[in-house]
Amino acid sequence: IQAIKEFGVEAIRSAAEFQKNQIAFKTFIGSTAEANKILNDLVQLAIKTPFTSEQTIQAARVLAAYGVNAQQLIPIVKRLGNISAGTQIPLEQIALVFGQIKAAGKLMGQDLLQLVNAGFNPLQEISERTGESMASLRKRMGEGKISFEEVARSIIAATDPFSRFGGLADDFGQTFLGRVSTLKDNLQKLARQFGEDLLPAAKSTTEALIEWSIETNKAGGIIERYGKFIFYAINAYVVYALAKRKDIGLTVASNLQN
Repeated sequence: IQAIKEFGVEAIRSAAEFQKNQIAFKTFIGSTAEANKILNDLVQLAIKTPFTSEQTIQAARVLAAYGVNAQQLIPIVKRLGNISAGTQIPLEQIALVFGQIKAAGKLMGQDLLQLVNAGFNPLQEISERTGESMASLRKRMGEGKISFEEVARSIIAATDPFSRFGGLADDFGQTFLGRVSTLKDNLQKLARQFGEDLLPAAKSTTEALIEWSIETNKAGGIIERYGKFIFYAINAYVVYALAKRKDIGLTVASNLQN
């Protein structure tokens, strides 16, 4: 019973968090349908790689906040994910540095230092691709002449197939820890889908309790006396709702196979 109750609470939390992300992406993108598609693509990307859906979604939110357009979000998250997998630096951190360079329009010393510390040197990539010396590149950077576009091209070159970081996220996704991550993401996806069924009722119950608490608080002391009863009533409702779902086992099996 306790495990079922905890699953119900996690399902509602996961659905509520996803709902919050839907609103955030709609704000950045301007379209509910496009926001939902991007979120679902980010979840699928997490399932295939060693990253969690929270990590891919957070990285995309950072990029969107820095002005990366909707069509570029998934491809850029994939490429930054390859670098993250190869360097073991958090995906969100690399996305943040990328966003800062985009906002500035050029590569600056502090951003270069963060990338180098992460294990990726865009100047080295530019040098190998163009033949320009590192001394010349550092001089140009000091003059503010290494553009964001040059950095972006260096990331593309470093993450293309057969390049140093190419396909690393997918490769790590096939390791034991990567498969464990995939299992967690599948279970979280199941919990979220189930939570979406519970969310309307949970929200209605919450709204009713808010109204009731406002009225009863006027009398004073009633919440304190009946608070424990309310807590158990909500738990009982979650357990009851979960018990009615006879397809939980089939749904788990289906998600794990996908």
